[in-house]
Amino acid sequence: MESASIHAEWVGRVVDGKFSLLQWLGPSDSGGVFLAELDGLPWKQANVELIPADAEKAEALAAAWALAAPLSHPHLIRLIDSGRCAIDTGFLIYAVTEHPEEVLSEILPQRPLTPTEAGETLAPIVDALAYLHGNGIVHGHLKPANILVVGDRVKLSSRWLYAAGKPVWHSAARDIYDAPETSSEPISAAADIWSLGVTLVEALTQYPIWDRSTEGEPIVPAAIPEPFHTIAQECLRTDPARRCTLSDIKARLQPLASVKAPMEPVRTERIQNPPVAKTPISIAIPARYRGPAILAAALFLIALAVTLVVHFHHAEPTSMNASQPPLPAVPAPQPSASTVTPPSSGAAPAPSASPVPTPDAVPAPQTDAPMPENQSSRKSAAADQVIERAMPDLLPSAVRTIHGEVSVKVRVTVDPSGNVESATLDSPGPSKYFAKMSLQAAQSWKFKPTQDPSTWTLHFKFKQSGTDVTPVQVSP
Repeated sequence: MESASIHAEWVGRVVDGKFSLLQWLGPSDSGGVFLAELDGLPWKQANVELIPADAEKAEALAAAWALAAPLSHPHLIRLIDSGRCAIDTGFLIYAVTEHPEEVLSEILPQRPLTPTEAGETLAPIVDALAYLHGNGIVHGHLKPANILVVGDRVKLSSRWLYAAGKPVWHSAARDIYDAPETSSEPISAAADIWSLGVTLVEALTQYPIWDRSTEGEPIVPAAIPEPFHTIAQECLRTDPARRCTLSDIKARLQPLASVKAPMEPVRTERIQNPPVAKTPISIAIPARYRGPAILAAALFLIALAVTLVVHFHHAEPTSMNASQPPLPAVPAPQPSASTVTPPSSGAAPAPSASPVPTPDAVPAPQTDAPMPENQSSRKSAAADQVIERAMPDLLPSAVRTIHGEVSVKVRVTVDPSGNVESATLDSPGPSKYFAKMSLQAAQSWKFKPTQDPSTWTLHFKFKQSGTDVTPVQVSP
């Protein structure tokens, strides 16, 4: 029974009389994964993985799921249920787990993590591993594809787990995340340390670092900042006895909590010698130099004041005539539509591409004057039709991951009364989280009543400084 047939035939089915399959999420290495609705459980939606019972990995996976069932940790994906079922003539095993909004392996093709993000990701993963190791369990499959975000928490997948000291089930092809010794020895906690080192380097550079065909230990790129460079190097010892421990990693991560500048790399000296508050330094000026020093300071302040007066005198005509604020990126409703909800709380509108013309400014020559006027009229008309804008309620931790701009387009169908009947993603962008939040917000928009239904595109633009939405009427 192939995963392709699962995809083609089973959306809409009910698994084991409990889980309704809503959407196909993609194939797994042995079967398929669906988004499911859970009736009567705290989790409204979850992932259901279905695997043919006669698949090569079925027995090993069932054992791993049994190992994960009693575990509970805030940074470990919860196994909600597992069992066996039949659909049509096929017998299957299944596992139901929390549904993640983000997966690290989907972020890294777009960009690497910043040092701050790497620290925020590494710390909870270390905690989850410490919990597993304390229970005599080895994760055994630590890699970006198994580092997930549920709500505002980073979590580690619990799909594959091993009892420490047991042989490892090997697939036909091993990868860089597998510790070298696991090809011939029972698995131990040191194997997770190796995988953590490989994953850390990939998270900061977007690339794995070691070719198994070469001899010797991996060399961590020098560009990786501390303390991550030292952590990765100590994780990637080919001799498992020489690898660092989770306690060592925690100790090296602790100074990061006191670093206020989020993008500043952490220096090695801060790990070895934590910063100590110093007494402010005072410099005494000899008495014979105090008079000239005071005079020089006074002359400098006078010169600075004259420079500022001249600067503002020249700038005054433009600033006085352009006293109105710059045009926002999203056209604001006219005064007659005063009931429109402000697009964002605390987020300043982005300036337009060209400044507001002033009487003293010489207008730039235009070869086709009617086009800008028509565009402006269309945008103004679109803005006038909006009665209420609902903006996504974003998690601060998600906003901090934005670099540049995240763009999402949502197409909405509006009934004659002005309510949104349906909303679909036109262009989801690189992030499932921001796509989901845009879709939820779009469903709460309200428009002016019309005689006929209409279709709109809402273009959400997410930046760290705020969120912008541009409504564009598609039809009629």
